[in-house]
Amino acid sequence: MLKLKPRGFPRLSPTRAGVASPVMSTQDEIRSLPPEYATVDGRLTASPAGSTAHLSSLPPPTYVTLPNEDDSSDAGTADIPAPPRRLRLQQWRTQTGAADRLGAPGETSVASPTTQSGYYVYYRLFAPHGALVPQTSFDQSDPLVARRVKTSSFTPPYYPISLIRRLADAESIHETSHLNLKLTLYKACTSDAPMSPQKLVPNIGINTGSTPKEALALVAENLPPEFVRARGPRTASTAQHGHYVYYRLFASDGALVPQTSFDPSDPLVGRVMTTFVCPPYYPASLFRCLADAEHIPQAGKWRLYKVRTSDTPMSERQLVGKLGVDVGSTPEEALMLVADNLPAAFTEGRAYAGAAQPGASQCVYYSLHHAAGSIPSRHAFDPSEPHIGFLDRDLMPPPECGRTLKACIARAEGKPLSLYWDLHVYDPSRGTYQVLDDLRQVTWMGMATVSISYQTESIPRTELRWVDVKRPTPPFRAMQPSSGRHFTCLVAQRDESVANAGPLHSQPIHLDPTSTPPLHRRARA
Repeated sequence: MLKLKPRGFPRLSPTRAGVASPVMSTQDEIRSLPPEYATVDGRLTASPAGSTAHLSSLPPPTYVTLPNEDDSSDAGTADIPAPPRRLRLQQWRTQTGAADRLGAPGETSVASPTTQSGYYVYYRLFAPHGALVPQTSFDQSDPLVARRVKTSSFTPPYYPISLIRRLADAESIHETSHLNLKLTLYKACTSDAPMSPQKLVPNIGINTGSTPKEALALVAENLPPEFVRARGPRTASTAQHGHYVYYRLFASDGALVPQTSFDPSDPLVGRVMTTFVCPPYYPASLFRCLADAEHIPQAGKWRLYKVRTSDTPMSERQLVGKLGVDVGSTPEEALMLVADNLPAAFTEGRAYAGAAQPGASQCVYYSLHHAAGSIPSRHAFDPSEPHIGFLDRDLMPPPECGRTLKACIARAEGKPLSLYWDLHVYDPSRGTYQVLDDLRQVTWMGMATVSISYQTESIPRTELRWVDVKRPTPPFRAMQPSSGRHFTCLVAQRDESVANAGPLHSQPIHLDPTSTPPLHRRARA
């Protein structure tokens, strides 16, 4: 029976990169660590340069079997029969010039995950409106991902605040130079919530931020405008680094041509990369990204619909879903972005000129009328009936209701929209025209409200009727208030112009006809 010496450090025969090394003790192994791993009494500590070596940043441990020192002939080759004694050794990776060259900025070569998994941390930088180009970008085909942060440079314990400080320092983002700066860290771009500040981040560089597809997401709010302009992405990433989100842009009265249009045959569809959208993927985050791509003033009112036939916009409290896969994955399933109250300078030159796109298969047919009779349409498709026009449904923003129809037809015909205009639709069940309310949804298929013919070469039998009601000029009547008495009410008809000696109030007031000139006001019901 072989005996083991319990005292001292036994001799070992470790190997590095498959090459056998001379027999050395554990103390010799610790002393042979690279300079960045300093030791005190055989324990790994911080180096004088300030870098910290932590065991969690090193690869998994390797166990070697100890030989019997009493049997010199079997030293280094024979295993201990019973029971084998094993010593846990920690491996390390020596920094070489080749590893630095792989991580040099501007190079497109990417090392294998086995070489980089425990050495670099991949991350992406975001502002609330979208992605920014990091300083440590290394891949020209995907300039929005960075990896020049080593796991050994993070200060333990590995809480999110430690990672945020190190990443902010790598990007030259300092709290002292940015007022009201807010930094948030997400485990991935698809994460629903940021990392919990009370929980440790496990396996930095191994399971967290180990590859470009699993890169961390650092969101910086309240950055200076000059910082954002200098870091804005100048070139789009290729499709191999993510998916596209397809969308259509609308004003309240029709379609607009997006600036990110890519297909000349369908210029009304735009797209952005999913890596441009700031996490988490709420409708507000997606709108900010699309608004930045289209230069839309974000102070206005906006609505985001999942598809064209949606009746209600997306809820601001619910996540959009997986971008490019479940939402906006194809041009046929493009998102609908409707921006209301856009300035005229923005819509000028971007509104789609025409009533239908080439090859349109779904159209709305309408006719224009006023009190004296029908009006020729600008977009008549049959010379024998010039008062019947048509409009492509793809040019109409959701929801498809009476107000949307009136606004789109008014823009197509070049007429200002009036509150006195009424929209009538044909009801086949009753055989008559019925007034369509502004908020009432239009049923395109079936017998509820409108019957649509999809054959553009035939004359539709049921078309929308555009009515312009001419109302007479409201009469004018002067009212003489009583001096020194309580004026409690003003009796007037709807749309009647009256003149009184002061403003209208709901409470009794004293009126003096000699103190103020008469004011002409319009009474409303």
